[in-house]
Amino acid sequence: MPTITIYSSATCADCKTAKAFFTQHKIPFTDKPVEEEVNLKELGEKYKRLATPTIIIDDQVFVGFSNNLEAIAALIHH
Repeated sequence: MPTITIYSSATCADCKTAKAFFTQHKIPFTDKPVEEEVNLKELGEKYKRLATPTIIIDDQVFVGFSNNLEAIAALIHH
């Protein structure tokens, strides 16, 4: 099973969709809300992103969930 981290925002609809997808498919993930300064700083410094959701699957970075669903599904069902 891949390691999955989601940088999310409480007001982001695509974040909620992503978390619901992983939960529904019983795929474990780590949620890092960007409202927490440490997570926002890590997202900006480590991944050079500030958009949510930013989804990290192993070493691949996806910005957005719905627009990357096919690639994400292929990775997790590989």
